[in-house]
Amino acid sequence: MPAICANPTCTGVLQDAIDSDLPDCTIDFEATQLNVRTELTAYATRCGVSESRKKMLRA
Repeated sequence: MPAICANPTCTGVLQDAIDSDLPDCTIDFEATQLNVRTELTAYATRCGVSESRKKMLRA
């Protein structure tokens, strides 16, 4: 996790992901069910990435 949070490319991808309209859907990955929105939001939160002002203005 520290490597992801320290990499500006990774945090940029997380920023773009949480600023988009993430699907609220569940996928099966290696016998585990993961919710796309929940997982990416959790990664972003752990890295200190928050929704941009641009997204908040669109809402």
